[in-house]
Amino acid sequence: MNVRAGERRLGRELALQSLYLAEQTGGDPGKALPGLPGWSLASEQARSFAEALIDRLLQHEEIVNGHITAVVRHWDRDRVARIDDCILRLGACELIAFLDIPTAVSINEAIELAKKYSTEQSGGFVNGVLDAVAARHLTAADQA
Repeated sequence: MNVRAGERRLGRELALQSLYLAEQTGGDPGKALPGLPGWSLASEQARSFAEALIDRLLQHEEIVNGHITAVVRHWDRDRVARIDDCILRLGACELIAFLDIPTAVSINEAIELAKKYSTEQSGGFVNGVLDAVAARHLTAADQA
């Protein structure tokens, strides 16, 4: 998927908003995308990336959640702020299912989402968790 960095950033934001809305309402994040306020203003590339991110997250949800749960051993995921959990899941999905995006870029973009949408401490938390997920995923891929 050949998408410019700025379009991917907007796509990530749309995917995050959709996932968060779905978590709050019990709905389908894919179906929530077109109803987002910024959806009609976003470029086709940004919308396409948001859709791909949500689709791949749903497709790889068990693997994504397994990696996060494994690295956040002494922390109950139910205690993680919902927005942070959504950011972690999207970031981990990128690490696992978007091999054309460099690991450092995916992690940095998740950190930026955390800084923008969550607390001051969330960026460091997201960074630590996704670094561990990336290391775990690479180790698992090497063993396969």
